[in-house]
Amino acid sequence: MLDLAINHEEELQARYRETLFSDKHRYYHRFSTVGYFLELSLASDVIQMVSLDDGKVGGFFSANINRETDTAYNLNIINFNDRNPVFTADLFDFFILLFTRFGIERIVWDVIVGNPAESFYDRIAENYGGRVVGFFRNEARLYDGRLYDVKYYEMYRDQALQAVRDKGVDGSSYR
Repeated sequence: MLDLAINHEEELQARYRETLFSDKHRYYHRFSTVGYFLELSLASDVIQMVSLDDGKVGGFFSANINRETDTAYNLNIINFNDRNPVFTADLFDFFILLFTRFGIERIVWDVIVGNPAESFYDRIAENYGGRVVGFFRNEARLYDGRLYDVKYYEMYRDQALQAVRDKGVDGSSYR
């Protein structure tokens, strides 16, 4: 279930700190230095939500909104649990929410090449009208000091919602 991140700030920050030097989460921390807090914004051009699994924070989603182009940028997505179907359903719902409730026409996101989530994002793009728009070589430095390539995606509202209707899926039935 999705809820506003600000409503769960203390637990969210604690879950985030658990990831700081976790090899599993190394792709989330994109800089050679690691921030000790998730920056929660009160600005109206940022949407931040958590995925709740049995009332506990299981993930975090954030997007910056550009109202000039109705585009969601700078998606931050982090799954705190292993094999978390609630998180997967909530990520699907987050994308749909951006399109329907917030009137977004396009979502632009990226992934560090090699991140285990990369294949998941490829499937989302392929199945719901998105596409890979390109790669930037040596675009991100992780705290291991190495540079990594970054893959960029975009997805448009009309194609995504048509694919959802055609497939007859929602967050609870998404696979």
